[in-house]
Amino acid sequence: MLRPQCDTCQRNFAGYPPFFSSMPSIPFKNIIFDLGNVLNHCDLEYGVGKVARNCVSDAEAIHSWLAHSDVIDRFDGGKLTDQGFHEELAREFGWSGTLKELSQIWQDMLRPNDEMIALMSELQEQGFRVYVLSNINPMHAQLIHGPLDFIKRADGYVFSCECGMIKPEAEIFHHLLHKFKIKAEETIFIDDRPQNVSAASALGIVSILHASYEETREQLLVMLRRNH
Repeated sequence: MLRPQCDTCQRNFAGYPPFFSSMPSIPFKNIIFDLGNVLNHCDLEYGVGKVARNCVSDAEAIHSWLAHSDVIDRFDGGKLTDQGFHEELAREFGWSGTLKELSQIWQDMLRPNDEMIALMSELQEQGFRVYVLSNINPMHAQLIHGPLDFIKRADGYVFSCECGMIKPEAEIFHHLLHKFKIKAEETIFIDDRPQNVSAASALGIVSILHASYEETREQLLVMLRRNH
């Protein structure tokens, strides 16, 4: 079982004061976290390299396909099933492995970001409601029952492959706000993609472009103090 409050996280947090030790109240009530490259690390190079070993094409060609076609949007948006992704990979690049082998490689790309998970837990302990909003494919979504089970401890989550919408579409943000009955002006959104941050900001959601744990934590602290 994943334990976000690991020894390493506790050591990292030791150098920081609690967020709200001197702040009785603030207007923000909700924090929305992206998943990929925020609450977890995603090693696409590893996954594509492993897949390429069972293809007639090289890793560079597979990278280009993922980057320039609509396959990721369709997979994340629930319009392409695991089996469909497997079949397209076989058709485009001669993938010769099984669906089970592909799923394992694709899932092995992800590992939890313990520092950010601990930050999410700290905010929750301080009385904030925390949510996860992720563009995620069905293969990765299954990991909520395994190494990504920390998501279940959030106050709620929205997966793109389940709702049929993807960031940066405004509809997926509206969907989350409506589903959990929260207000944009009371919410902070954290994501690693500029286009997603811009989309959320356009809806009145204060947003942070995530680059590192240290920078995101500091930006959160400044925002919350400023709105004290």
